[in-house]
Amino acid sequence: MEEVNSMDHKRWIAALLTLIVCLGLMNIGHAEMNVLYEKVKKELDAFKDLEETFVQTVKVKEGDTLYKIAREYETDVRTIALANNLSDPSVIHVGDELRIPQAKGFYYKVKEGDTLTEIASRYGVSEDTIREMNPFVDANSLASGEELFLKNPKRWPETKDSGVQLASRRSETSGDSTVSAAERGSFLGHFTLTAYTAGPESTGKRPGDPGYGITASGAKVQPGVTIAADPDVIPMGSTVYIEGIGTRVVQDTGGAIKGNRIDVYIPNLLKARQFGVKKGVKVYVMN
Repeated sequence: MEEVNSMDHKRWIAALLTLIVCLGLMNIGHAEMNVLYEKVKKELDAFKDLEETFVQTVKVKEGDTLYKIAREYETDVRTIALANNLSDPSVIHVGDELRIPQAKGFYYKVKEGDTLTEIASRYGVSEDTIREMNPFVDANSLASGEELFLKNPKRWPETKDSGVQLASRRSETSGDSTVSAAERGSFLGHFTLTAYTAGPESTGKRPGDPGYGITASGAKVQPGVTIAADPDVIPMGSTVYIEGIGTRVVQDTGGAIKGNRIDVYIPNLLKARQFGVKKGVKVYVMN
């Protein structure tokens, strides 16, 4: 009888020890789960903060230009234009909402069959940089249509041709007899006009060279639109009316274009040379 009681006593002790061990393991598991939960929550909050601080949304105000916004947010016109799929960086509208990445680069939309390695190689960005700027990306399974921000690429996508036509745009030979004083805007002064091309005779660049045909604003040169001016005299992005020429947009600068001088973009070299030098031309900034 005593032996039976002794065995029962040992069984109770063993059961109690087992219970203590199980409770201990449960407590350890619960503690580890809490640690894991807090870690994941912290990382998700960090990713959310990164997204909120990395990309800002800006509403275009009266008098804004893409160049002005780019300078204010310490980025460039090309980055903003590509981030917002703007076909013509010189044309934005009051009330537009633009997303402004806080780093220079562009958003790449993943295509079927793309891999992180191929994208990195194509645009000259390291895979580590892509992962850093896109923390949620699954490098082993890129989803078609998802966007990746490529920071400081060595190679940029080609700039799209403009699909937006400016109102009151005129050709190089059109006159100003039908344009009223109110439409011309505020008189800036008398300017000296010359012409330039995108070629080596004006820019030192040839087709295929990096930056060929790209203005200081980041926009692609456009006949009937692009002019170069001194930004201290006419701010970048301004729309002006040039007497005898028509409406143009300041998209470029030039080493010799200082003070009251304007360089009119003309794609044809012969026509650019025939344009010559025109002095004392009245110029107005559009209201």
